[in-house]
Amino acid sequence: MKYEVKDNVLGDDLFQNLCKIIMGKHFPWYYQSVVAYKHEDNKLEYYFTHYIFNNGSEGAFFPFFIPLFKALDIEGLIRVKVNFYPSNPKLIVHSPHVDYKMKHDVAIFSFNTCNGYTLLGSKHSVGSRANRLLTFRGDQKHASTNCTDAKGRFNVNINYTKK
Repeated sequence: MKYEVKDNVLGDDLFQNLCKIIMGKHFPWYYQSVVAYKHEDNKLEYYFTHYIFNNGSEGAFFPFFIPLFKALDIEGLIRVKVNFYPSNPKLIVHSPHVDYKMKHDVAIFSFNTCNGYTLLGSKHSVGSRANRLLTFRGDQKHASTNCTDAKGRFNVNINYTKK
């Protein structure tokens, strides 16, 4: 399982500004009743999302993410999705999956530190730490979790092709 982790990716001012936007009271979140696959039937498996880039279209918050994109070797964006997994007394590991079958790379950037994590394969977990960037090949199965020790787990999932 090949992956890379970089901490303190954005400068403090840029990072704090992005956090204020994402975790602010005016950021629009959209309820998703399943996390990875439609066959999931666990009432505790849900989350909220907001598309920054999808189907070739930039959302209103796209410009705020440009500094983060510059930290990656991006040729083209496929999708940029911000995720909010609400806290729960039980830590839930969602279904392992790949986001897209086409050749691409994945970056997961954490906005806050919590006990949630990304599971790569069945053995490697990378914890959510504020201002941390996890990158890996898109054909590698991964799974998300919620958290139990913060109000929620906030991250952004970037699917892209490399230069």
